[in-house]
Amino acid sequence: MKNAVLIIALLTMSLTTQAQISFERTYSDSGITNAYDIIATYEGGYAVTGFKTCSSFGCLDFFLLKLDSLGNVEWVRLYDGFGADDLPRSLVQTTDSGYVMTGRTAVPGLGDNVRLIKVDKNGNELWDRNYGGAGCESGWDVEQTFDGGFIIATQADTGGTCNEIQIELIKTDASGIIEWQTQYYNTGQGRAVAVKQTADSGFVCTGVTNFMITATSGEDVFLLKTDKNGNEQWVKFYGNEGSERGEDVIIASDGGFVVVGYGGTTNALAYIIKTDLLGDTIWTQTYSHWNHTYDAGVIEDDFNNYLITGNSQLNGTSSFYLLKINSIDGAKIWEKTFKDTPNSNTAANSIALAHNGGYIMCGITSGTPPTRVYVVKTDTAGLIVGINEITPTTTTTVKVFPNPFNNYTTIDLSELMENNHSITISLIDLTGKILYETITTENFFKLYNENYPKGMYLLMLKNKHQHITTKKLIIN
Repeated sequence: MKNAVLIIALLTMSLTTQAQISFERTYSDSGITNAYDIIATYEGGYAVTGFKTCSSFGCLDFFLLKLDSLGNVEWVRLYDGFGADDLPRSLVQTTDSGYVMTGRTAVPGLGDNVRLIKVDKNGNELWDRNYGGAGCESGWDVEQTFDGGFIIATQADTGGTCNEIQIELIKTDASGIIEWQTQYYNTGQGRAVAVKQTADSGFVCTGVTNFMITATSGEDVFLLKTDKNGNEQWVKFYGNEGSERGEDVIIASDGGFVVVGYGGTTNALAYIIKTDLLGDTIWTQTYSHWNHTYDAGVIEDDFNNYLITGNSQLNGTSSFYLLKINSIDGAKIWEKTFKDTPNSNTAANSIALAHNGGYIMCGITSGTPPTRVYVVKTDTAGLIVGINEITPTTTTTVKVFPNPFNNYTTIDLSELMENNHSITISLIDLTGKILYETITTENFFKLYNENYPKGMYLLMLKNKHQHITTKKLIIN
């Protein structure tokens, strides 16, 4: 027993020296409902873009949400577009500390066009551009280029009837004025959904194409490399039987590329491709957490591992999905899922490296209450709350007795219930796995030992809006 206590003490001391801020928040300020991209900002906070449904402008509007390092709202701005519906997809912070977003806007009499909007560091609009003609055109990703301009991964509609969608890149100057605009026909019909600038000032993009690798394959993933003027240098295709789609690409620390997406014949699988600098495959991996798993974004951490986010579905319900793999062969290190409530449906659309370690994701949660923006910040172990007790967001005392315990322990929620209709109680092991979760309206709740192994656990308490506190529990 003395050895066990010593191990727990050493573990607690070690983790205390590496404390990392983590949080889980939902947002509906100004009616915002769905987040598509999140970035860590220069001053230590985060910025999120997505859309708001149904306002005086129409049924979809761009929004930009600014958060501090703890996930608290600093401001939210809405941006009317050129028509009734405007759907953002990507966000980048510019070198002047402002922001640029891209997506699509519905232009009366034409259809959907690519939209590019620039705002200052406080979210005030500086300029707003749209590109395209008749049909179905959309911006999917934007990056600031080395010369201060912007590169946009898009889909062009060369026929103007939404039936001839073509992969396209648009390069603009710092004011959003087009410098070149190129469609790529060696890739088949499809769309470019992610783009990065390479060390030689060229570009690499990925997405989905109807170019069929085999006679029976459906849509496939492409990886296209261009020079700085948009001239095609090479294009590669990846896929199996069924349909595969590329959703994001990064330039790996070894100079190659990592492409993530999803594919499959019956059930959707997370689809990950590691290539060399010429796009030749080094390894390919597929993962399925539940019935269907969809990848949406990828980053590389400081230890050359890859973090992939998206959503995983089981029997019609979905959860945020976070997968960590190594760079050697793509072997799984760990995987996590997240929901704000047990009955909600959540889906992640973007991931970024967070300040002070860990990862931050954004997306959507729906159910009861209505659809909201969902943001999860984890530590480097993929935990929303590490072993360290987070400073409570309220001064209310929560007593747990006995602790340590054998058969059951009682949680005194009487002070919390004075200001809350219900409390979510979660028991979490040290790997981040939720062993037990329930919602209670009782002042005194008995938590029973359901044959859990002896050791240390986390007791997390939340109301419907925010995390309240986390305590250590020890089962003897």
